[in-house]
Amino acid sequence: MHRHNIPPSDKILEVSAGLGRRMVDVTPEGMTLYAKSLWISIIFYNTSLLLTKLSLLLGYLRVFPHPRVRLVSKVTMGFILCSGLYWIISTCLLCRPVSFFWDKSIKDGVCINAEPIWLSHAGLNIFTDLAIILIPMPVIRTMNLQLKPRLWLLTVFALGGFITVISIIRLPLLLQIFGAPDLTYTGAGCALASAVESNVAIICASLPPLRSLIRKYAPNLIASSKTTNTSQHAAIIEKFVANTSASGGDSLSLENCLRAETENETTRGLD
Repeated sequence: MHRHNIPPSDKILEVSAGLGRRMVDVTPEGMTLYAKSLWISIIFYNTSLLLTKLSLLLGYLRVFPHPRVRLVSKVTMGFILCSGLYWIISTCLLCRPVSFFWDKSIKDGVCINAEPIWLSHAGLNIFTDLAIILIPMPVIRTMNLQLKPRLWLLTVFALGGFITVISIIRLPLLLQIFGAPDLTYTGAGCALASAVESNVAIICASLPPLRSLIRKYAPNLIASSKTTNTSQHAAIIEKFVANTSASGGDSLSLENCLRAETENETTRGLD
């Protein structure tokens, strides 16, 4: 979770160097600093998304013992890890020497075309976002649950849809950068979308442990005996996660926990 400080810090550096301003208003020293901060921010952006997606998929392995979900999660993790490392390394080595990325005065310096690398990353980023959302859906749909807990579970695992929307919005903003005569001004929209995407992804991945943290240090923020159905189901899933990590469990454990809670609510209503 410490990585939440990185994306804003590199964007602050970019803005101080000239991001959002016309290039005619940026000094040569500012352009050099902007190019350095851009190079750093791209690496941090790719690394942040890579680690966040791996974190979400590791959570699937912890919560879902279902063989197919685990297999697809592991395959997706392998694909994301390999492609993520490729994009990070390729960004680091876009230019030879590396410093030619921000210092065009270096003799015999050369850079490869970054457009296919960055566009392929943006496209596959959207694809993996959708994959992470859809992986647990077949198991959840087969659970014999009442409407409210089923809708709650579908909502929880569909939160990543917001990140996917941001990724889609970012794609045309990225296309505007290539060949743009005013890079510092044109690139502001893409930089903003990248910052929002990476930080919202970290927030989504951190929601389950954050709930336990709030309940421990600020219990008044979470209803106690008169909790809502959503909060009750969330607590059940947290207990299931703890039991699964300790003893293994089976693919029906989560369903049984939710069904038992539903029966208890019905019994309390009759009493």
